[in-house]
Amino acid sequence: ARPGWEPGPTGRRPGAPEAARWAPAVGGNDGGRVDAWRGPGVSDLFEVVKEADVVSFELVDALLVRAVCRPVDVYRLAHECFNARSGRYLTDELAPHRVAAESALRDEAERAGRGAAPVTLGAVYERVGTSMMLDPATTALLVESELEAERSMLHANPDLLELYLFAVEQGTQVVGVGDSCLPGWFLAEVLAEEGVTALADLIVSSETGASMAGDGAWDDLGRRFPDRQLVHIGTDPRVAEVARRHGVGAHLVTAPVDAYRRQLGPAAALDGPRVFRHLEIDGFRLKNLHRSMLNAVVADRLAAADLISTPYVLGYGALGPFMTAFVQWLHRQAGRRACDSFCIVGSAGQFVADAYRTWWVEGALPIGPIAGGTDEGDGSQAITAGVAGGWNGATGRWDGGAPGAQELSPAVWLCAAADPASSTDEGAPGVEAFVDGRIDAQRSLFDDLFGASAGFLEVVVAGAWPAPACADLVGEIRRGALDFVADIHTVTDGLPSTVAIVDRRTACENLVMVLNFPSPPARHLLERFALADPSRHDDGDG
Repeated sequence: ARPGWEPGPTGRRPGAPEAARWAPAVGGNDGGRVDAWRGPGVSDLFEVVKEADVVSFELVDALLVRAVCRPVDVYRLAHECFNARSGRYLTDELAPHRVAAESALRDEAERAGRGAAPVTLGAVYERVGTSMMLDPATTALLVESELEAERSMLHANPDLLELYLFAVEQGTQVVGVGDSCLPGWFLAEVLAEEGVTALADLIVSSETGASMAGDGAWDDLGRRFPDRQLVHIGTDPRVAEVARRHGVGAHLVTAPVDAYRRQLGPAAALDGPRVFRHLEIDGFRLKNLHRSMLNAVVADRLAAADLISTPYVLGYGALGPFMTAFVQWLHRQAGRRACDSFCIVGSAGQFVADAYRTWWVEGALPIGPIAGGTDEGDGSQAITAGVAGGWNGATGRWDGGAPGAQELSPAVWLCAAADPASSTDEGAPGVEAFVDGRIDAQRSLFDDLFGASAGFLEVVVAGAWPAPACADLVGEIRRGALDFVADIHTVTDGLPSTVAIVDRRTACENLVMVLNFPSPPARHLLERFALADPSRHDDGDG
């Protein structure tokens, strides 16, 4: 091994999913619980690795995965990092120039007979600087911004990290290989941070000038390890095909985002294909970066889980993004009104409070009982923000619970939703809604969420009625949502606020898709909530 590359800890990020155990887990499919799943073929690879002398792991998109659904979304993140950190501001979009520059350089390399991969980050940004008419200093800052963005997004694939650790334990030599314009020293640092510290070598096209999808790289690898049994593990079928031509046993695995896109395993409960269609439609817009990050976090969690239930999947992948944006909005609204504490009323109080504290951590405002204004030592009056789910059990509507609003005066009343029936004619504080059906621009979103809820949001978010039939599900859904809030907070920690504060509509998309276009597992779960709603069926009293 290279000096300094020694076995170390896993380096798993705080809050990231635990890696699965080496022995494949066995699960059942009963009542919404799905089979254990760790990605097609991964469980079988432990025996393959045990018999091999040398194992090569593809780096980016295999051993390392990004917390975005598409690599191009890193360029928008680099743009935001540049604007936040450099003291300069790009008005032109970086991503289209970045994509065009790398594509042109790869085409030129292929025409010159050098293969499509040997392109360096420096060469890419030299081309970007020319096309965007930037001075060298600004171009250099953009390179630093992309490396910052990549470092924040790249993390170990839990399944393949565990396979790597198993190989090291067996005494198998491990080589990292990949086609990337990222410099080798940078990838080595990221790998070390993630616990990959015992590589026999690191072979990256930007350093060698040879693509792993070409014969030259595999000829060279064979010369480095003569008369040794080589095995390759990765996600790129072109690389696997060339490896097999050179007598290397190549095994393809499915990356987490691809499993999500194809609805494999637990991801079958969510609408990954529709997510990716939205990603392609919206191009390089900032909300696409939000969508990409939210859904990559979902993909990682679903791919890394041993046993996972449909309620947890819907809580994590649909309700979790919604609650993230909701508690972000609550905090900002309270700040605009100079509130210094919250009171969360109703049976959803603990859930909303937990989600709020999970995101804001040390910055969270105190949450306590309503006081009609308490005098503090300096003679100022505390202002409490009242928070409610928005569901009114008396009227059977999402109207912000308006009939009881006057009890919270002089608090600011914030709630999850309100419809056009909400009124302040009786002197109650005005209802402010996360999604407000009274506002034309939000009416369609209100209808998609609260109009289609059919008991799901009423029970899970608002705690609207005792639902014994759903008692075993609500806790699991809420647990999934809180885990998502914690995980996305970890991923976005330290990133510019334009990235960390999620666009409201984008954060609601997954929940809208579940409520309006449910998959069979999701439909089965939603039907249980609809049946639990006492306002939707006759209870025998007429």
